[in-house]
Amino acid sequence: MIERQRQELLECARALYHQQMQTSDGGNISVRRDDVGMLIKGSKSSFATCTTADFVVADFDGQLIQGDLPPSKESPLHGAIYRRFTDAGAIVHCHSPCATACAAVMDQLVFSTYHSEIKLILPVKVHDTGSYAVAPQEVEMILAHYDPAGPLPVFLLRKHGLVAVGRDLPNAHNIAELVEETAKIHVLSKMLGQ
Repeated sequence: MIERQRQELLECARALYHQQMQTSDGGNISVRRDDVGMLIKGSKSSFATCTTADFVVADFDGQLIQGDLPPSKESPLHGAIYRRFTDAGAIVHCHSPCATACAAVMDQLVFSTYHSEIKLILPVKVHDTGSYAVAPQEVEMILAHYDPAGPLPVFLLRKHGLVAVGRDLPNAHNIAELVEETAKIHVLSKMLGQ
């Protein structure tokens, strides 16, 4: 089971890299393992060159359980999401260009298509944590905006990127793609309108 999950994470990482949604060694993806742990990309590994061994098991506090790399510094954010949303099965966090650009200047993503309105359901809010890594106190302030009994959240981090929460990894990946597409269409429509 764990090796299959590692392979799925690797395939998702490669897809995000080839879609130009993440470069360098930033971003992180994870899947829920159980009610206390997750499989998450280790620190300093790139979506372009990581291997299955770069995905480590961590608890929801971000402490390493199994693996050779320290878990991503965003592990506490992933863990807090898994704790709060029991339906959450996977999380994609990447620094996709258009969504990150929108997050730098907007407080909420504009739904530029009917498709995004239907599929994303909730407004995609921008949260300003004032830093590159999301601190524990910021995590709680972000998650307070979302009902644990409601739809799974997707949100943007100011000057940082997007966080897409899904039932499983393909679902989280699809949501991340839709957010980036929505942001790209918004940026293009603003350019054409000027």
